[in-house]
Amino acid sequence: MSKQYDVVPEGPNCAVAQPDRSLTPQTFPRQRVLAAAGICAPILFALGFVMQGFLRTDLRLGYNPIAQEVSDLTAGPLGWVQQVNFLVFGLLVIAFGIGLYRGVRKASPWMVGPALVVWNGIELIIAGLFPRSENVAGHIYDPLGVHMMNGMLFFLSIGIVLVMLSFQLACDERWRNLVIYTRVTGILVFVLNVLNGFFAEATGDPLHPWLGLFQRTILAVWFLCLIILALRLWRLGGRDAVEMRQVTLASNNHPESQGFPILPSSRSAEGGSPLPGCGVSPQKPFFFSFARRLRRRAKEGRKLGTPQAPAGRPLHPFERRTGKPCPESDHVLTRYMPRWVIIFVLIILLIVLTVVIIEITNNGMGDMQMAIPGYLSAIAYGGQAQ
Repeated sequence: MSKQYDVVPEGPNCAVAQPDRSLTPQTFPRQRVLAAAGICAPILFALGFVMQGFLRTDLRLGYNPIAQEVSDLTAGPLGWVQQVNFLVFGLLVIAFGIGLYRGVRKASPWMVGPALVVWNGIELIIAGLFPRSENVAGHIYDPLGVHMMNGMLFFLSIGIVLVMLSFQLACDERWRNLVIYTRVTGILVFVLNVLNGFFAEATGDPLHPWLGLFQRTILAVWFLCLIILALRLWRLGGRDAVEMRQVTLASNNHPESQGFPILPSSRSAEGGSPLPGCGVSPQKPFFFSFARRLRRRAKEGRKLGTPQAPAGRPLHPFERRTGKPCPESDHVLTRYMPRWVIIFVLIILLIVLTVVIIEITNNGMGDMQMAIPGYLSAIAYGGQAQ
């Protein structure tokens, strides 16, 4: 989505340009379908659990949306409805993550925001595949502990994912006005989840009677951010479709274009000024323009001289990329930290915070973990878990 055409709608001195095989008319409907998945995902999921909450309350099935979590809807005879809701929501979030991968420019291999959005979708699918259960007394529990552990990881990660995604949005000028909003939303969601773990998750916590309301507030903040990002992706897909349509119409009117964009056909195509009658400067195929940029950078490096790093310090990435001395001080350069280190540290912090939340909310958690081996052995021998 980041590649563009130089369109020349008129002019006698025009010839056929090399087509960009990665940009086809089928790309734009597909991009809008992925954006529509991001728009519909939170809306459908919210409607699903809100309607189930009201239905179970009206039927007096013992569900309280203010006090109980959304995951409690997976228990009971109607739990399959919420399981399907989780599965559909997860698939739509995965599709939206793929759309972000295709629609946001990636300035570095370590910009993994869209991949983390896909991971959130996988966590939602896991929540649907491992539901909670309800015993004869009406008590809701997690038989294997997978749903609870997966839920903790999910709610702790969605805020971090938005923060990581905001760094990638900052590298694309089409998304930069959403960077601050996405980053602040991620921080807010993370803080709310930590507060939820401290003050609402356990039975004796002061906000436990409003646990369901607290969780739904967190989801509402996250849902709004997803919808805004999906709307931007939808708009960008429509704008690119209009540009592609203009390219197609202009090229089809040219007798020699054969459906491809057209560019000036004289020596100006070698990098000179545009010919008379052609509206924009020409652009050579990507490979040749990339090679030309490499030659230009090498020439500039020979003129300026390749900077030599002081003893004991490797070259800064800016120096390796441009061949120019880095304007920063040596003190700052020695403290340079690669992005993969930052991502690794964030993952470690996520695991540590998960352990802390588990210890805080271990009301019955220890007994459940001790019961897992017995539960599995009972299944193996054809018995039932107690």
